[in-house]
Amino acid sequence: MRRTLKFLHTMGSIGITGGLAAYMLVLAMLPEGAALDTQLVVREGLALVSKWLILPSMLAVLLSGLLAIAANTAFLEAPWVWIKGLAGILVFESTLLAIDGPTQRNAELLRDAVAGSIEVQALPGMLSDEWGAWWILLGLFTANVVLAIWRPRFGHRK
Repeated sequence: MRRTLKFLHTMGSIGITGGLAAYMLVLAMLPEGAALDTQLVVREGLALVSKWLILPSMLAVLLSGLLAIAANTAFLEAPWVWIKGLAGILVFESTLLAIDGPTQRNAELLRDAVAGSIEVQALPGMLSDEWGAWWILLGLFTANVVLAIWRPRFGHRK
């Protein structure tokens, strides 16, 4: 059971980090002033990455981590585990707010623009990309992996 949880936790971490890095890379490569249909295809693709890779990976990490805490009594007394668990919950909420929400909204806005419901000139002010939040999340994902590998013993010197 412990190995299965560790495997799910590791694979989820890879999915989150890789998904967000790919997301950022694809968006960075979108040419300025690209045609609406091109922007729509890219944004819909990013919405799929968020929906089917980043969010499920985040959920797998969160659930497998919490189950691992419950399954391993040594984890119950390790402060780093509780820090990591709390950080995981906060990162999950932040992922919903900074990645999935804006991604879905941007794809919908572009669909409306292609359909003619929104004027093209209004789009730049309506589309939002949270680059700062994405870099912070990428850093937090990495910090959680480092914390899991390093496993510091707060207050225990031997």
